[in-house]
Amino acid sequence: FDRWSGDVSGNVTSITITVNANKNIVVSFIKVYGFSASVSPAGGGIVSPSGGVYDEGSNVIVTAVPAAGYRFDRWRGDAAGSIASIVLNMNAEKNIAANFIPVFKLATSVSPAGGGSVSPGSGTYDESANVTLTAFPAAGYRFDHWSGDVSGNETSVSVIMNGAKTVTAN
Repeated sequence: FDRWSGDVSGNVTSITITVNANKNIVVSFIKVYGFSASVSPAGGGIVSPSGGVYDEGSNVIVTAVPAAGYRFDRWRGDAAGSIASIVLNMNAEKNIAANFIPVFKLATSVSPAGGGSVSPGSGTYDESANVTLTAFPAAGYRFDHWSGDVSGNETSVSVIMNGAKTVTAN
């Protein structure tokens, strides 16, 4: 319901009229559409607002908010793109889904301090990412071995991010 017009006015759904002459009464309605949102995987984050009913033609700003240990990846269903905040035009019923990806922290260090560097350095990576680390010895040092969550004595090593990892170049 939107409003009454003609020989009456107002925006409350119920009115009382006195019929003391011919009356022209018009009632106006606005079409509404609903949307619902889901997340994948469960627990990966939230969508705000998570749904609702809105007037036809209205624009609703919808935001995907990742939970700790996840990052927003993309929208699916009646929404598309990889930007966490979108404008959903309510021109039909909508079902949207926010897709999140687990991420893990990779901590790198060098022993002894000042003995060189590791590239790339510490960071956050998607689950199952294959990160190639390379040790660069400083002047007066040579690379000896990797320790922590990897091993070996080659200057480059691959780390599969299936959990948080700690790696030291010695």
